Amino acid sequence: MLLTKNNSNLRHFIVPSFPPTDLAAFTLSSTIIRVIWQPIPADHIHGVLLGYHVEYHRIGREKRSVTMVTVNATSLSVDIVGLVKFSEYRIMVSGFTSKGGGNQSEITTWTGEDGKY
Repeated sequence: MLLTKNNSNLRHFIVPSFPPTDLAAFTLSSTIIRVIWQPIPADHIHGVLLGYHVEYHRIGREKRSVTMVTVNATSLSVDIVGLVKFSEYRIMVSGFTSKGGGNQSEITTWTGEDGKY
């Protein structure tokens, strides 16, 4: 929803209405995954983009804990380190403004086995 002030087209600062595009993940080692994306289209940011939240968790664990990494608005990639070998991860990326996070892009990928990535 686009909010306006005094019937003008001035936008209030709200969260992005579109997720980052072209999300991809690459296994760099048995414990590192590189995540890349393209920026949110400018007309869907709705304010000043402050950065991106990259959330991830290991799939198949009884107790699911989500970890979040935050990068600045000009960053379009992050290396997630310290992961468990040969494990499946769900990764979600969203842009955020001062009002909060927007829609997420999501991908699922695996870390490698030692020497097999």
